Amino acid sequence: MPDDPPPAVLAQYPQLRGAATIQALSPDAAATGWLVRSRQGRFTVRGFPRHLDHGRAHRVAAVQQHVAQSSSLAPTVIGNEDGNLVTSHQGSAFIAAEHIEGTCDPQVVPRRRLCEDLGRTLGLLHRCLRACPIVVAPTARTQVNTDDPVAGIRAALHHHQLPGCPHPQIRQTLAKKLRRAQRLSRARLARYDTLPHALIHGDFHLGNVVTVKDRVVAVIDFDLVRWAPPGYELVRGLLYCVKPTGGPNVFEERLRAFLASYLSAHSLAPEELASMVGLFEAVQTLDAHGLDRCANASDALLRFGQARFALLNWLDRHGPLITALASQGTALT
Repeated sequence: MPDDPPPAVLAQYPQLRGAATIQALSPDAAATGWLVRSRQGRFTVRGFPRHLDHGRAHRVAAVQQHVAQSSSLAPTVIGNEDGNLVTSHQGSAFIAAEHIEGTCDPQVVPRRRLCEDLGRTLGLLHRCLRACPIVVAPTARTQVNTDDPVAGIRAALHHHQLPGCPHPQIRQTLAKKLRRAQRLSRARLARYDTLPHALIHGDFHLGNVVTVKDRVVAVIDFDLVRWAPPGYELVRGLLYCVKPTGGPNVFEERLRAFLASYLSAHSLAPEELASMVGLFEAVQTLDAHGLDRCANASDALLRFGQARFALLNWLDRHGPLITALASQGTALT
């Protein structure tokens, strides 16, 4: 991705022509794009990841636009001069949207007030996405192959068992992952497939939430929007947003605040609440993403894969508490 957005892309948008300043929003411009200041305001221009085909890029942009117009939870996408939400240039897809001022900090440990707003935001987002007419196909990342659930882990382990593989720790992680996966019964996995499915954001965490003074002002980056049980993302959101620090009482207070606010904004059936921790555990256990390559695998990707496996230890410790609190439903408030 270039240091600045291609001029040919900016030229496609009347609002961006004659831009006064262009600023990369982070050193990783491929992930977060650029802030473009023009006479008509401030806008974010972002290049979609290369692995997103243009058809999916258009659907992702349409989902974000639905959320923006239906709930104001996302930045409004601006169309180019042809009226399209996505602009193509030299094989890459780009999107432009209004710029929302605020902070996106995945490292922050949120206080109770922010936990409440994060939970409420995710609940409102799920309610909005449930009514979204855009069709987005399911992805393997949240589907369980009940015919051969551990096929992906075995294939990844095979790559790391070949002669010359320099990743002994990855082999150990995959071996642990395989043992854990083999304890999952197929009947249990099949039950999860019967849970209600809807569109979910797919990557709800503090790095994709714009906040100002402990208040959420926007949700960004809909690249991983997918068809899955909303309870899966509720557990994922708790795991990535609440963070188990500050002592058990403080942590439980944040958990309770997030869950209560979510359930006040969007209801889930008792069966969904009772099974969501087990569903997340199953998907997280069976997904080998980040560990499935040996040759040419970057250290960052391998660390990501190991960190995702480490989340299961977090779930072992705190999953029962999440399930117990969720069983109280709206009584949490």
